[in-house]
Amino acid sequence: AWALKQVDPRCMRQQFTVVGGRIVRELNGISCLAIEDVEDLKKSIQVTRSFGKPITNFYDLKAAIATYATRLGEKLRRQDLFTQNISLFIRTNKHRPNGPQYSNSATVVLQKPINDGISLIKAASIALQQIYINGYAYSKAGIMAHELKPKGQNIQLDLFSNKFEEPLQSPELWEAIDNLNKRYGKGTLFSAACGKSLSWKDKKNLLSPSYTTCWDQLAIAFAR
Repeated sequence: AWALKQVDPRCMRQQFTVVGGRIVRELNGISCLAIEDVEDLKKSIQVTRSFGKPITNFYDLKAAIATYATRLGEKLRRQDLFTQNISLFIRTNKHRPNGPQYSNSATVVLQKPINDGISLIKAASIALQQIYINGYAYSKAGIMAHELKPKGQNIQLDLFSNKFEEPLQSPELWEAIDNLNKRYGKGTLFSAACGKSLSWKDKKNLLSPSYTTCWDQLAIAFAR
């Protein structure tokens, strides 16, 4: 450290880029790295999965998108965040060049920030209708939330909206739904838009056992 203090920061910058020059200045008592007291908000949150098998039916694809939108809402509420717009993408399997290929995305700007499942499903359905084309086997989809806003921040409502007209967006209701799903298992309560049949769901046969987080999968040791 003493040897570095004797070196001109400009020489260190030439030899070891900007970081080297900053190190010398820091050793000389000159602060170069500001301490951030407030953690930056996430830029976006997304839910994206490959399907267990290709989807060729619009209604199955819509159910998958609704399920992803539901999971996105859970992530937003867990972090006390709201989103101002969402993006949706769908695509075929690019690793099968012999089959017809299609990929597209759409963004929906919301009238006001939301984090409830019903509103997210509606917005995702609008985006899906804009980009869906029949005749393709879709293998993957994803939904992303942009322009995240923290809970408690002043939210500008739409000029023609009435916050008392939408009881499904009640924070108490969604808190109760999240608690029930956490207590009795994911998917205990879900929107009918997600559908009952999850034949499209990603395969779990290659998933590693949960030795440390699931009672049913605890490792068994035999003493001889």
